[in-house]
Amino acid sequence: MKGAGMAREMPWYDQFIRFGQVVLHEADPPHVDIEWWQERWRENGFGGVALSAGGVLAFYPTEVPFHRRSRWLGERDVFGEMVEAAKKQDLVVLARIDPSLGHEDLYYAHADWFMVDHNGSPRGDNGLYYTCINSPYYREYLPAIVREIAEKYPVDGFLGHNWQGHREICYCTYCEKRYAREAEMRLPPPMSASAKAEEERAHRGWQRWRREVDEELWSFLDRVTKEARANTLWVGDTTQGRVASLAEFVVGQHESGHGGNPLWTAGLVSRKARGVAGRGKAAYVTIDAGSGAAGAISPATIPVTLAEILAHGAWPWTSIAAVPRDRRVLKEMAPALAWQSQQQQLLGGRMPGATVGVVYADTDDTSAYSGFDSHVMGACLALLRARIPFDLVELERIQAGALQDYQVIVLPNISELADSHCQQIRSAVSSGRSLVATFETSRRDTSGEYRTDFGLGDVFGVTATGHAPLGSLENAQYQIGGDHPIVPYFADRMVLPAVARVGL
Repeated sequence: MKGAGMAREMPWYDQFIRFGQVVLHEADPPHVDIEWWQERWRENGFGGVALSAGGVLAFYPTEVPFHRRSRWLGERDVFGEMVEAAKKQDLVVLARIDPSLGHEDLYYAHADWFMVDHNGSPRGDNGLYYTCINSPYYREYLPAIVREIAEKYPVDGFLGHNWQGHREICYCTYCEKRYAREAEMRLPPPMSASAKAEEERAHRGWQRWRREVDEELWSFLDRVTKEARANTLWVGDTTQGRVASLAEFVVGQHESGHGGNPLWTAGLVSRKARGVAGRGKAAYVTIDAGSGAAGAISPATIPVTLAEILAHGAWPWTSIAAVPRDRRVLKEMAPALAWQSQQQQLLGGRMPGATVGVVYADTDDTSAYSGFDSHVMGACLALLRARIPFDLVELERIQAGALQDYQVIVLPNISELADSHCQQIRSAVSSGRSLVATFETSRRDTSGEYRTDFGLGDVFGVTATGHAPLGSLENAQYQIGGDHPIVPYFADRMVLPAVARVGL
């Protein structure tokens, strides 16, 4: 792990660095105390900082048209001052940019750069408008901001906050033309409340295409960054498996403050980040420790959250407001960060030793549970309650032999499996691995179409009797009986609650 002032014997992104993120709000510039932040970075042993620079708002004297400066910036260059202060301590500096939203003046000047719904109306939130990732905003305007910052300041990279934009379907001209060209069909209409199989297939197709667009966009932005300034790179949330393979290191996002998520979800996000990073890359998990946003965690939970992240093989990346409203955050962080500093040689680069691998499929769900559906969450909760260590294995990684690291493989309703996935799982079982699978696992192919039978039916020893599962069931129970090795384990409990049924 690199600390302040440590000689860089290798590229900074190949080291384990303690990152802090300083988030500026529009009214903050007159109140930011640079010397106070230098003390905080020093006493907490930070090796890198991500500083709010631009995007929705600029915190430096930008010359890019319509790149709105903070109204409280005045003659000050608060971003530049913080960069200079960080560099005096030999810290890695990332310029934080949020390209996902634009103000009204930019919208009226370039309405075609923004997302529209199925009716042609702009998508927005609280007086701001969502930008479209296929528009010139991302392809021309954002690169202009990156180049301006790279030319003015000695930054080491750019942190793209919300770099993937808004996740709903955009029906602008750019998206319509690109989808028609690459997917050879029209964009699907919004999903109806009673969606039919054809609608679901169309939306799955869009989701697959969108993930491919994300990969291309990441490569484009990383290339723009490197061209703007040598030895820099683009950084962002990279827990999507295929994007993670393109990144120099992996960053996951934990938002414990949303939706009453349990504390252990910090460990879950860390498992995910560590899993897609593999053995050759550093994995970080960002926690909102008081940035002023709605997702900030309670100060009292900070020590256990940091411990959860470290225990699962990732490094915490703390996010704090530039003008802290709740200073309990720093008080609670200090002991945990001091302990991490003492143990950094032991913690850096270590991999968990779990023998159980829970497979999950990458989705476009951006919930606080980081895209895990209820089946995966249920499997994780069952293992946690039983105190059984486990890793999370992204579905696409099993092609690279990831299953060989585990003695037990869990497939929690991984309904859509390619024939190649099935063969990898079949081979793992043949080599002595145990398999636990639930509900519709392997019942569909990757296009969402039902197979005539389970793709892993020969491994399960079952045959499908019908296509669609029956559910949801209420006030129903399954009676346990028959000649099967599992029956004796339920000797005193011959019924189980039922919520749905797959014909077997």
